Amino acid sequence: MCHPSISWPISGGAPTAAEQSTIDRGDVQLPIFTATPDGDAARAGVVLIHDINGVNDFYKDMAGRLAEAGYLTVLPELFVRQGPLADSTNETRFARMSALDKDLALEDILATVAHVRKLAGSDGPVGLIGFCMGGTLAMLSAGLIGGPDAAISFYGFPARRPGWPKAPMEEVDSIRVPLMLIVGDQDEGVGMDNMEQYESLLDAANKDYESITYTGVGHGFMTFDPEAESYSQAADAWTATLQFLDQQLGGNV
Repeated sequence: MCHPSISWPISGGAPTAAEQSTIDRGDVQLPIFTATPDGDAARAGVVLIHDINGVNDFYKDMAGRLAEAGYLTVLPELFVRQGPLADSTNETRFARMSALDKDLALEDILATVAHVRKLAGSDGPVGLIGFCMGGTLAMLSAGLIGGPDAAISFYGFPARRPGWPKAPMEEVDSIRVPLMLIVGDQDEGVGMDNMEQYESLLDAANKDYESITYTGVGHGFMTFDPEAESYSQAADAWTATLQFLDQQLGGNV
C-alpha cells in the first residue's frame, strides 16, 4: 500500500526546524508540516504530496531529508476534510481516497505553493514532489497556473482512474513546467504501457520532461532502508530527485 510506514529510524530533520501549522482555506484549516533548513541562506522551496496514506512518518522523514538538502519543505494533509482513517484496512484507505475531491485537492496544492513562495527565507522558485496518488497530482499540478516551477512524480498514474475527474494523459497540452517521472518496471498498477503512451504524448507536445524507469522494482519502491531489496534503486532515485531540483530550481542556496 505504497508508504503506510517506515522501517528505519526517522533521521531526516536532525539539523532542521520542523513545525506543524495550518493554511486558511476558507472551509477548513489545511494542516501543514514544515521542515526548514538550518541556516539563513536564501533557498528554494518544495511542496511534498503524500499518497493514499496521508501525512505519516515516511513523509515527515522525507521532508526533513529535503530540508537537510537545503530545501524549505512543506507537506500538506490533503485528507483534512475526510479526517483520519478509522482503521488500517486497504478498503478504508481506498474509500477515503475515493471521497477526496481531486479538484479541491489541486486547489489546496496551489494554496500550499503560494504559501511556500511567501515564507521568509524561501527566496526563489518552488518544486513539487508527489508519490502514488500524490504522483498523479504532481503530473496534474505541472499544468496549473500558479503551480510549481518543476514537478516530480513517483509512480503516478497517467491513465484515468475511477473517481478521478481527469487524467494526466488528457492534460498533456496544459503542462507548463519541467516534469520528472520515476517508476519501476514491475509496477502493474501504473502500467508500462500507460507510461509509454504518456511519454509519447509528452514527446508529441514537445514538453520538457525526464523519465526514469528502474528495473526489478514495482510500486512504492522508494525507501531509505539499506536493508530493503529496492534500496539501490531508491538511492539512485533520490540522487536523481535532488539533481533535478537543483537543476530546475537553480540550486538550494
